[in-house]
Amino acid sequence: VVVLDVVVSVVPYKGGGKGSYGYSGKGSWGSPSGFAKVFVGNLPFETTWQELKDHMREVGEVAHVEIMTEGGELGGRSKGCAVVEFLT
Repeated sequence: VVVLDVVVSVVPYKGGGKGSYGYSGKGSWGSPSGFAKVFVGNLPFETTWQELKDHMREVGEVAHVEIMTEGGELGGRSKGCAVVEFLT
């Protein structure tokens, strides 16, 4: 079990970008169909997306978690940071 001691920065996101896995990021801050993206840094390299999602559920409904990896490859070495998307 990885103990998470994370610092987050809430960043409003208006959508329209092209994310990984074909996710378009549609929606707007505060709209019923929107979401809020949160950058999470200082993660232990062993942290899995599922552990982070379970941890972040304490503050809201999590739509998606993406742990940043070297080269952006799925299953690649973690960079120790992630983006968590919450439904609003």
